Amino acid sequence: MSDRDKAIATIKGAFEHDPGDDLTSTVAGQLAAGATMRSMRGKVAGRDSVAAALAGSDFRRFFSGGAWDAPEEKDGAVVLTSRQPEKMPTGGGRLTLEFNGNGEVNHVELWSLPAPFLKPESLELTSAIKEAVNESMVAGAPMLVSYLDAEGQPHMTYRGTAQAYSDNQLALWSRMANGGFLKGTAVNPKVTLFYRNPTTRALYQFFGRARVTADEAERNRIWENSCEIERNQDPDRLGVATIVDLDQVEGITVEGRVFMRRE
Repeated sequence: MSDRDKAIATIKGAFEHDPGDDLTSTVAGQLAAGATMRSMRGKVAGRDSVAAALAGSDFRRFFSGGAWDAPEEKDGAVVLTSRQPEKMPTGGGRLTLEFNGNGEVNHVELWSLPAPFLKPESLELTSAIKEAVNESMVAGAPMLVSYLDAEGQPHMTYRGTAQAYSDNQLALWSRMANGGFLKGTAVNPKVTLFYRNPTTRALYQFFGRARVTADEAERNRIWENSCEIERNQDPDRLGVATIVDLDQVEGITVEGRVFMRRE
């Protein structure tokens, strides 16, 4: 194996190992003393700094677990492209390595690749999505609801009663029967519900149409499935139950992207 091929293999392999001093030292052994690097994080210079960047955790998500294209030669440099699975939040990454006469890397260009557009799947909420919605209030990540009032002014409000009602529906309990949400959705039923949990790094957007239900069984179910702190504020069940028929769901989790659409 040539010095250049060894450097390529070492740098590619670094993205599959846990960061640490030993890995940084291994990568540094393939770099020129005056090596430089440019990426979306900025510029770094010097063998140790470049090695620490390549062996660290910042860029792993672009390369780890990806499928590598065959190396390309371009203007004396080697271009290495790693492509992530389709549903991942990033499309992958691209490395351009420039070498000196000793086969050492003297410059690195590192850039991410955009994720491709996803084709929508049939809208059917997974158990993980349902659990995230149902536990949103107690997890400290209450759902944010966006709607238009009767005059067309957008509003956003947190709703602790947000819950998964079926495979393609969410539901809410509103304590104020004459509140702005109910007045607005009576004119324009289109709403968006937003979920983000910084702990689990999950994010979802739910797009749908809200409608009030007067059915007693549905009302009771929605009130009973609201979290305790919300039920305690309306023990006599004087509020209004709303069902949201979902048309589309988008999201990003550590497992990958989500894109569902009602057929």
